Amino acid sequence: MTERSDYPGRIVLIGFFRNNGNAGTRERRERYSDELFDFFDKHIVKACSKATPPIEPSAEIRATIAVLAERAPGDSKAEKAQVATQAYFEFRGM
Repeated sequence: MTERSDYPGRIVLIGFFRNNGNAGTRERRERYSDELFDFFDKHIVKACSKATPPIEPSAEIRATIAVLAERAPGDSKAEKAQVATQAYFEFRGM
């Protein structure tokens, strides 16, 4: 891990609860948030930069996409992030 996640707590809570069925401790949610960030953030930023026009996603958008990416189809983290980013763009009408 090189950076700490800046993902908003309520989105992290949703993903954590979906995976574990409970809220967990603050420490466990922070670790989960950092893992999501490490796994997907750079791929999400890259996918967003390829949009027309390119967008700079907020921490809230990146966190939402990262939670989606956990369950997205794909063989790699980059593929999962791309699928989740596309789903977010479709949701937003982009």
